[in-house]
Amino acid sequence: MSYYYSRELTSDFEKILDGSITFDSFPPLKVANMAANCKLESVRDFFSFVDKNGDTCLTFIIQSTVENSIASQYKSIVDKIKSTKIYSKSILDLPNEYGETPLHVSAISNNLDFTKLLVLELVDGSLRDNRNMTALDIAVMMDHKQVANQIKKLKTSMLTTEQTSIYQWGSILTSSLSLKSHSKATNMLFNDEISAPIQTEFGQNYNLILTDTGTVYSSGLCSYGKTGHKKKRDVLIPTQILELSNKRIKSIACGTHHSMAMDDLGQVYSWGNGASGRLGLGDEFNIVSTPTLITLSNRYDLNEIAIAIAAGCDNSMILGINGDVYSFGSNLHNKLGYKDTENGLGFQSTPKRIQSIVKMKSISCGSWHSVFLDQNGRVYTCGSSASGRLGRACQLSSSSYPDIVSITSKMNGSEEIIKQIACGTNFTTVLTESGLLYSWGVNSKSQLGMINLTRISEFSDKPKLVAPLQSYPIHSFAVGDQHVVALSDQGEVYCYGDNSMLQCGHGEMINPEINLTRVKIEASSTNEPIIGGVFKISAGGSNTMISLSPDHNIFGEELLKSLNLQMFTDCRLIINDNKDQYIQANQVVLAARSKKFDKLLRLQYKITATTDEEQQQQQQQQQQQQNCKIPLTQTTNLISFIESTGTFDINGNENRVLYISFPSISSISILSLLLRYIYSDHTVLSPTTNQELGQLAHCLEIERLAYLCNFSHSKSLDKLPKSTLSEDFKILKNLEFSSIYSDIKFKCNSGSSIVGGGGSDNYTVDEADKEKKQQVETIDSYKLFAYTGSGYFKTMLSGSFIESNKNEIELFETQPSSLRLLLNYCYSEEVPEDSNECIDMIIICDAHQISRAKDACAAKIRSQIDIQYICYIYHISLIYNVKLLKSWCQAKFNTLSDIKSLPYFDQLPLEIQCELDSIKTKTNTKIR
Repeated sequence: MSYYYSRELTSDFEKILDGSITFDSFPPLKVANMAANCKLESVRDFFSFVDKNGDTCLTFIIQSTVENSIASQYKSIVDKIKSTKIYSKSILDLPNEYGETPLHVSAISNNLDFTKLLVLELVDGSLRDNRNMTALDIAVMMDHKQVANQIKKLKTSMLTTEQTSIYQWGSILTSSLSLKSHSKATNMLFNDEISAPIQTEFGQNYNLILTDTGTVYSSGLCSYGKTGHKKKRDVLIPTQILELSNKRIKSIACGTHHSMAMDDLGQVYSWGNGASGRLGLGDEFNIVSTPTLITLSNRYDLNEIAIAIAAGCDNSMILGINGDVYSFGSNLHNKLGYKDTENGLGFQSTPKRIQSIVKMKSISCGSWHSVFLDQNGRVYTCGSSASGRLGRACQLSSSSYPDIVSITSKMNGSEEIIKQIACGTNFTTVLTESGLLYSWGVNSKSQLGMINLTRISEFSDKPKLVAPLQSYPIHSFAVGDQHVVALSDQGEVYCYGDNSMLQCGHGEMINPEINLTRVKIEASSTNEPIIGGVFKISAGGSNTMISLSPDHNIFGEELLKSLNLQMFTDCRLIINDNKDQYIQANQVVLAARSKKFDKLLRLQYKITATTDEEQQQQQQQQQQQQNCKIPLTQTTNLISFIESTGTFDINGNENRVLYISFPSISSISILSLLLRYIYSDHTVLSPTTNQELGQLAHCLEIERLAYLCNFSHSKSLDKLPKSTLSEDFKILKNLEFSSIYSDIKFKCNSGSSIVGGGGSDNYTVDEADKEKKQQVETIDSYKLFAYTGSGYFKTMLSGSFIESNKNEIELFETQPSSLRLLLNYCYSEEVPEDSNECIDMIIICDAHQISRAKDACAAKIRSQIDIQYICYIYHISLIYNVKLLKSWCQAKFNTLSDIKSLPYFDQLPLEIQCELDSIKTKTNTKIR
């Protein structure tokens, strides 16, 4: 279909459509001209189209008018946009691939003229981008005051990030892509309502941010593709790397110009400058602009599962689940842990295992040296010995083999047990089990925690105790290039070392000679100290980041979304029997998360269950009035009762609702905070509500929430209870539990076939029906979890489908064993250990549109499958579109000399056989 009247413009846009060029191939005025000449019936299609950079025409124009400083053409561009045949303001709200509407991009770019134009058109100011931020959030946090004032004129404008829990200081990358220094804790440009940053890493003129829900953001200069975005433009503010959007990333790392990420399945991705093999993708890859999976095999030729990653300036390391370490990139100063690299060129382009070392549990890379921590808490180093980097005696300029570093206690002379290691540019810091810090290497900026005296303490070649902090038990620490951030067990933050970019922060100066500062966190709006502990710290380059928020849980956040939509709620929480104000909830969630709720609900069910069917009508009123109660405190009770709603369902049955009444709660907002935590394992902590919420959580035996609310009094991160969300929901597969709380039954066929199994000529239709009934197996489940976990069930249980009102659903094409695997994943993201069950689960999850579960099963299979089954697995990966399995199989095929002799090869479809043969032909040609 042609979008334009002009043949020339049609040709240009066709090139954009086929991906050969993008909007930024043209001046903004020409793109505006395309918009103005768009045919009337194609206006919406044109404005909603997203090019390969992720831009719509409007988001490109708005950003480019600022980037390219074309003020002289600005009036012409605006006139062109105004002349466009737009009959619906909703067209002006269409987002780009990053969820940014034109109003968002105007706020980011500080484009006042376009903001005015959009405000006049009454665009929607409440829309949020992929950062969960509105345009007003962005304008306010970036201090674009004139733009913010314009956006405030919209009735729909919303400010959602007045008080964040995420702060940073030191060298901060601004929207003008320059570095600005701040000593005071500054709000991070991030809405932490549903996720919060937990790790920040800096390379040269760019940075990465990782959230607690596994999302990665980047900003900065896009040279070498190091920011990880398809668009070849610098990134003004933290922007989600969409190529990782379907992954749950657990760790990130930055070199000078390259980046790495590891997901929760143990897969590692790299991108950026591939010189010297630092990406681990082979010697063909020089620049990779988007995250690319690294192929990693262990010593048994099975897929390796990674548990940690590290990046030096031009090298990288991966730690496998069994303690093996793989390194690649530049081997300058032998920092890879071995001498022999491929082709003897001084670099390794694919991961190579470091031979003959003990099993490790942590790794870290400096610029010229590498550090390892074994499973017994001992430290090893290799690489350059200059300025004491190795922390041990070395007669040569470098050490190619990781050797042990002796770290002894000054108190009793015993060997210290180390629990954490980290490298700065030219130094190393470690944390002992007893909460002490030791450091060695360069001390030019007092980064070792001691005064820098010329020719006396410029460096240390032995571990030195960081004495100024020995009276503060340290829980964890992080390092930048030349500064250290320490988090005490009481949740206080201490910084020392280089302060040239104010990275040691603002607060109480404990030791000015090493810039040791107890950081003071203040609310940006009031400058009042924030009460409560810091839960996470991170550092990168000359930047420090902290989080006052406990971790979010992505599974819990999805469950919370269903609650907010009031999906399948079957009870109401009220205060002091006041039914006028209530919050809806799901009994199954309450029972799984709190033993007190479970006890109360079981008591209620017991009363209802004892009623005989014939007596139900006569005793119904009596049941409705009968309260159940259990002690909440020594003087108060938690009460439940059932009452009629006065309405009827489609079958004519009276609708009744279960109430749970709380005594002496000050407001319904306390129950709202409680419920948010129960569903998601995360809630908003505030000094005004913490005491009451904490007491209620303690009474309900939700101990982690109780501890979080009272952290300012408890003051110990080491004693903070771990999240139990996934473990709690595993009870949903318990048959006794489901017999009480199930609200839906799935009927499956448990036999191999319904008809014809006996082989008898006299097999009648009646006998077939009887066999069918005998083969039906019923599985109790829960609508909320089926809806949240499965795309197929979500469609079935919502909307106009007849199943949405049913309590029994027939799934006769599904085997009970496969359905149980699926439901177990829906309940707690549980993946089977057996590879055959993983294959069964991939098949059913493909039908149910659960790509995440398919990837999790693929990771299990890759770590277990013998090479003789590779053809079968490859076939499965193609049929059910399992990219992780497909890429692994293809990499394995490239290493095999005779694919045709493999088992199952002859059973593959002919086209797949030809494809595999072509893969091998290409490989052999390359070798020659």
